[in-house]
Amino acid sequence: MTFAALLFIVASGFTLIFGLLRIVNLAHGALYLVGGYIGFSVAVRTGSFVLGGLGAMIAAAIVGFVLSEGLLPFVRGHELRQVLLTLGVAFVLDDTCAGDLGGDSLTVLIPEIFRGVRSRVRDLFIRVIACSFWSPGA
Repeated sequence: MTFAALLFIVASGFTLIFGLLRIVNLAHGALYLVGGYIGFSVAVRTGSFVLGGLGAMIAAAIVGFVLSEGLLPFVRGHELRQVLLTLGVAFVLDDTCAGDLGGDSLTVLIPEIFRGVRSRVRDLFIRVIACSFWSPGA
């Protein structure tokens, strides 16, 4: 169920971007991957979950800004070109992250605030965050 909530967040972002801006961004999931990679690296080096989260947000925002303002203006209005460009960017980002960390699953230590809390409470917290992005009628 937690994985479904994560997929919902990614799909909602794709729908929002396409619905409002008319941009087909298939690199959307790769931006989450880059954020996760940077967040993991920062959290492991500093030992701080909060700094890892901030690093993830900043990294994903920077890569998204470069994609939006640096590459997508060349293909605005051409959906097929947008698909090819963003899919290529996604492949590059995915392979770069896989080359650095490998293909193994990695885990960040649970923050102190959640230690000892039953996993159902954590799952509920993640679901609440995911549902906060949902808007009926959108």
